[in-house]
Amino acid sequence: MLSSKNCTGCDLKGADLAGLDLSGINLTAANLAGANLRGAKLNNTILTDANLAQADLRDADLGCATVNFNLKADQETAKVNLTVDPASQAAITQRDHILDFNFDADGQGATMSFNFGGCANLEGANLAGAILPDGTAYDK
Repeated sequence: MLSSKNCTGCDLKGADLAGLDLSGINLTAANLAGANLRGAKLNNTILTDANLAQADLRDADLGCATVNFNLKADQETAKVNLTVDPASQAAITQRDHILDFNFDADGQGATMSFNFGGCANLEGANLAGAILPDGTAYDK
């Protein structure tokens, strides 16, 4: 079913999906409780209402790419400096559309943040006890 990119309601409880490319697969309402998704690629994966309780998502790629730009202005010389977060530079070349834009300014400059999309859709997903990509446990 994973090859068809549609696994709506699939029972993948405890499945070992570590390191697999699950990009773009529809896993709406799938049971992934206790599944090993460590290092899996989940960009554009639809996990709406999926059960990810106790799932291992360590090092999983959720597909989100955010780029931060910092503008700093010198009031005395009117010079403006632009810097790009080094961790974001690869993301600029990997994405071709912008889904979100944030802008924050103060008297010294501005920070802009672009989200280039591709994030897994986790709306309504049960993440109780799941281990998140950064290694922390979801405890809400």
